[in-house]
Amino acid sequence: MLPPATVYVPISILHARYPGRANVTKIALEATKRASVELAREQIDPNLEREGIRVSGDSSKGEFRFAVDQHVLMIYVFLVLAACIIAGVGGLGLMTTMGINVLERRRELGILRAIGATPTMISAIVMGEAVTIAIIAWGVALVLAYPVTKMLTALLGELLHGGFDSSVAPLGMLIAFAASVVLGALASSVAARSAVRLTVREALAYE
Repeated sequence: MLPPATVYVPISILHARYPGRANVTKIALEATKRASVELAREQIDPNLEREGIRVSGDSSKGEFRFAVDQHVLMIYVFLVLAACIIAGVGGLGLMTTMGINVLERRRELGILRAIGATPTMISAIVMGEAVTIAIIAWGVALVLAYPVTKMLTALLGELLHGGFDSSVAPLGMLIAFAASVVLGALASSVAARSAVRLTVREALAYE
């Protein structure tokens, strides 16, 4: 969790505003280069110790930002893993659906074969249906993604005592679309292979 808001002022202003208060709990220095930060740390800490001032700890803004980034990275990895698990479950569900679909339409597929449909055409029909279902699922997910993202962003901001902005990433939408198409094609491959292997006699004799 992020610390509460802090105001940094020169020591002269602090003495003028609160006379008689000589306690200093924090010293903030500004440096533009990492080497300068490390040099200041090496010089300040021994000097304070020599003057009898105990230093409880020191940190730089870069170190603080790194710690925050690591927390955000953990959340990002968790969300990616959750998305992969959901996609896998969806793919298995689509595979089962297409398998049942082919099983229930064996006579229809047999008639198509009898009137001249090639195995490639049969496979294209099955895979086309699966890809269409996957694209519809992508569209539904796209509609639900924005409000869910806004809700999670607001919740994360409350937990970390900070503000986070959410934005639409067109590249992410395209990647999700491509992944949906590929997943739909892969999920229907088993059902398409089963449909292609059916002979006209077997398909028409199925009850």
